[in-house]
Amino acid sequence: MLGCMKLPADSVIPIEKLTHYLLVPLARADKSRFLEMAGYNADNPGCLLEDLRSQILPQDAEPAGSTGFGNFFHKAIFRSISLSKAASRR
Repeated sequence: MLGCMKLPADSVIPIEKLTHYLLVPLARADKSRFLEMAGYNADNPGCLLEDLRSQILPQDAEPAGSTGFGNFFHKAIFRSISLSKAASRR
């Protein structure tokens, strides 16, 4: 069984993942509305990137299963993002 792990501080987070996926309204599995409630939107992807690096990467990543592609981990992202900090950036 896999345990928790830390992701490297220099983990690659492509800005396109934010601007073309997370911050874009989708018909299915939309995350942009939740992120917008926290003050993030397509006009400020750098703020989300900064908060992911400073608040999320330092947390443990928990095992989330595996497929033929390998093991997957997740983080409790929205538990720790400072909503007041993000909201002040609007």
